[in-house]
Amino acid sequence: MRTYGDYLDLGSVRGVTLPKRQLHASVSVALTPRQSVSLTYARQDASILGGSRILSLGYNASFGSRVSLFANAFRDRDQAQSLGLYLGVIVNLDHRISVSLSASRYGDANTLAASASQSIDYDKGGFGWNVLADGGNAGYRHDLGRLDYQGSYGDVSAQVEHSSTAAGSSFTTRSLYATGSLVLMDGALLASRPISDAFAVVTTNGTPDVPVLRENRVVGDTSSGGHLLIPDLLSYNANHLAIDTLNLPVDAEVETDHLDVVPRGRSGVLARFPVSRYQGAVVVLQDEQGRPLPVGTAITLQGDTATYTLGYDGQVFFPHLQPGGNVISAKVGDILCMAHIEFSTKNTMQTMGPYTCKPGGTP
Repeated sequence: MRTYGDYLDLGSVRGVTLPKRQLHASVSVALTPRQSVSLTYARQDASILGGSRILSLGYNASFGSRVSLFANAFRDRDQAQSLGLYLGVIVNLDHRISVSLSASRYGDANTLAASASQSIDYDKGGFGWNVLADGGNAGYRHDLGRLDYQGSYGDVSAQVEHSSTAAGSSFTTRSLYATGSLVLMDGALLASRPISDAFAVVTTNGTPDVPVLRENRVVGDTSSGGHLLIPDLLSYNANHLAIDTLNLPVDAEVETDHLDVVPRGRSGVLARFPVSRYQGAVVVLQDEQGRPLPVGTAITLQGDTATYTLGYDGQVFFPHLQPGGNVISAKVGDILCMAHIEFSTKNTMQTMGPYTCKPGGTP
């Protein structure tokens, strides 16, 4: 990388010039599928911050799916007593828990650090934590403990940090941090985790406890009002949303169970999954001789523009019937027959009949 004249970039510190020339070269060799070594050389010409020529040798390896080892040695040829060494190991345990231990030395400074943490399940939320202890020369000691919670209505973090030296200086800090979002859409005020890009409000027409999926992963259930706020969609991209209909009542009617939404940046979309209830039943039709009407017979319901097809054993399903009397017509050959069906809401999703379809004229 080479600069000329008074070149500056957006990351430049005011009054600090950039080095005229920077060089970086590295080579990495895989010893085995899980082990590799690397050699790196970095050079920066002298500037107001000084120059450097750093040579670094690194090694990393993984043992199984749980243990990772890192080692690095480096030296700045332009600085005296600049030999540095670093060694670290990370062990991944069950339930998203990991522990690490590291030791480093740079010049006469030594540091030893140990930490353990449990990450939060991003989709399901819950608790996560992190503890850290490190120490070094001159009695330096640093301890930190942090507890995080990710809920449906926001994130909360609590942290305690303590540092001390052998000279007697010490400090302790305590902090509590909470963040979240409020969205007013579709007549509902919804709280959520922080929204950084785009979001969607899922509505199921008031049906509660419906699991909602984003990219085939469950992200939550609809509220008592039939809403769920999804705070982490990608703007200007197709985001695949769906609902799980397996646990819906048997009389639930779902027009669609999946949608692709493309929100704009810093905005949201309303994803409608209309869930209603059937008010119909399976009706069994037969002729005057008591035989089921032929399979494939076209069936019409008075007041309904749809045409239904008769199945086996004279059965046909009507998703919507009117309480009281309903008139059904069937065309068998050149004969048009009719049947009168008395329906009550207690018969919803039941099998009714058999009803005799009596000839009512020639079409």
